[in-house]
Order: sequence, then structure tokens, then C-alpha cells
Amino acid sequence: IVAAGNDNTEAASFVPATCDGVMTVGAVGPTGYRASYSNYSKQFKVDISAPGGDQRFGEEYGILSSVNSGATFPQSSDHGYKQGTSMAAPHVAGIASLALALDEKIAPELLQLSLLLASRSFPDQSTCSTDYPLCGLGIVDAENTLKAVMALKPYSLVYEFFNVDSKHYFRTSNADESAYVLIGFAGSGWVDTQDYFLVWRDASQGAVPVCRFYSPGANSHFFTANVQECEFVKSNPDWRYEGIAYFVKQPVDGVCPADTRPIYRAYNNRWMFNDSNHRFTTDMGVIDELVANKWVFEGVAMCGA
Repeated sequence: IVAAGNDNTEAASFVPATCDGVMTVGAVGPTGYRASYSNYSKQFKVDISAPGGDQRFGEEYGILSSVNSGATFPQSSDHGYKQGTSMAAPHVAGIASLALALDEKIAPELLQLSLLLASRSFPDQSTCSTDYPLCGLGIVDAENTLKAVMALKPYSLVYEFFNVDSKHYFRTSNADESAYVLIGFAGSGWVDTQDYFLVWRDASQGAVPVCRFYSPGANSHFFTANVQECEFVKSNPDWRYEGIAYFVKQPVDGVCPADTRPIYRAYNNRWMFNDSNHRFTTDMGVIDELVANKWVFEGVAMCGA
């Protein structure tokens, strides 16, 4: 979580505001309007805003902050009123920390989503409201963010990766494993498709486990929530059982329960080349593209949240 900068200009020209993997915070003053100094963005480089103070209205309209006069070591520690996006960003970081205290397993993407979707609206007549995305989606709201995090606590985010060399797809609900894939620990060529879906963390809501398998020969993973299929694949020496990946609900005659969404399965039909790979998605548009490229549609495999 980083500050947008204090030059009253486009944040896309500044670092770390434009770095990958950061959430960039702009500043609003005491009335919820963009602070006069705060950087903004018409290129979606500011994600959210938070109180940063605006001392045009008086010194006390800043943010009470810790200050220190020491240049190389602590000296004369005190508090004083300051303004800046460096005052706004800690509001968001602090709320994110509270969220992680409530749910240490929440995916970074779901934490960011909670912060964004739970944010307050800007004042109707402010440029932040009339000229979106100037200041991001809204003003950070601690209480609503924590409520969103608690509502999402039963669920896990399932990431999808595509390997540009092998043309294989891979999914994981483990945020650490996702990070390892992105930095190359699983080999080169992997990119995040951002085709995500939600599943359950456990069986507490009637969900069932998804078996995860790996084939060294095909260098491919396979997932199934079907008990019989899981046992059948376990008996195949070409596939190595890796445990439970996550939890889903079961379709009945190809139809998912009303409170779920279908997760479809397609197969690349390359068993004859020892190159089998399956893709799982909630998007029928994706399935249509795969079928057009000679993949085999295998129907509804499981039901996500």
C-alpha cells in the first residue's frame, strides 16, 4: 500500500505509485473532497483515497502524526499535525492490518477487493465523484471493510495460470503457491490469467473436497470433486495424488445448487502425446474459445461459491 504523491498531478508519472502489485492511495481533506496537493490519475493508477489532511483550512485540519527531528537516529520524538498522501496511505495499511488480524488466510486480491468495494462514496459534487477514476473507487471505510472480510472468510480465491511454452493451465487456492509460480519457482513461462473463482475453505457449509493430482509425464495437474473419479485416478500410476486442493459443492445431473455457480471443465484431448491438460472456468465464453481450438467440453465439473 503506497502513497500517490503530493504534486497535484497525474500519479502515473510517479513511483512507487505505478509499480506492479501495489495499492495506491490518494488523499482527501476533512470534507471528503480531493486534497489540494494529492496526486490523482486518469489512468487508473489511484485505487482508493483516505484522509490525508488539508491544512489550507488551518493547521488542526492536518492528520495528527508522529514526528521526529532526528536525521540519522531518533531525537525529540513528538506529535504534530501533518498533511499528505503519506498520511492517507497508513489509514489504508492500518485497516488492512486489522483485516489480516481477522483473517490471516485472506487472499491479497480479496483483501484489496474488500477495501475497494466497502469504501465510502465521494461527495456528489466533487471531481472525485464526477470524474472517476481520478481518486480511485472511494474513501476507505474501516468498519465496512472488516464486515466484508468477515463475509468472505468462508471462501478461498482460486487463481489460474497459463504457461506460454507448454500451453497448459494450472489452478491453486494457495496464495503462497500463487506467488511462487509468479516468481518462477514452478519454472518459466507462467502468467496469471486473472480468471479467478471462489470456493470454500472447508466442508462447514456442505462442500466436498477436491482431489488434486499431478502427472510428471504430462507435466500437468488435474482436479476432481467426484469421489469415484478421484479413486479411479488414484489407481492410475501416471498420476500422483497431491491431497485436497479446496472444497466445492456438487452438481446434480449437471445442475449446480441455486447458491453456487457452475465450474466447467474442458480437456485438450492430447492424451496420445502424453500432454493431457484440463482447464476449469466459470466462463462459458472461455469454453467456447477452447472448443473452437479443438478442446473437448466435459460439462459442469463442480460448483463454486
